[in-house]
Amino acid sequence: LLYRYILQREASQPEVDLQVGALTGPNARVNLAVAFLNTQEFRLGTGPRLTSFLLYATLLLRDGAVAERNAIHSRLAQNDALKDIVADIVNSSEFNAVLN
Repeated sequence: LLYRYILQREASQPEVDLQVGALTGPNARVNLAVAFLNTQEFRLGTGPRLTSFLLYATLLLRDGAVAERNAIHSRLAQNDALKDIVADIVNSSEFNAVLN
């Protein structure tokens, strides 16, 4: 399901075998999720789309407009640091209004 819903593709059998093998020990699922979300495939594909969505949903408590999400996606593609993007949102008047 991780491949289908996160990467939007089906996993190969070797990929399934690798993930199943990683599900041993304490915190195995957390470690698997962290490793999965840190893959280059996720970061280059789904990662920026999901990150831009989550920034608006969690920080501004709303859906970002397509243009807003695309702007963040573009910044991520240009290797802007995520902390700088978050800082821009946190320092915005809209974020301050959410806090009040």
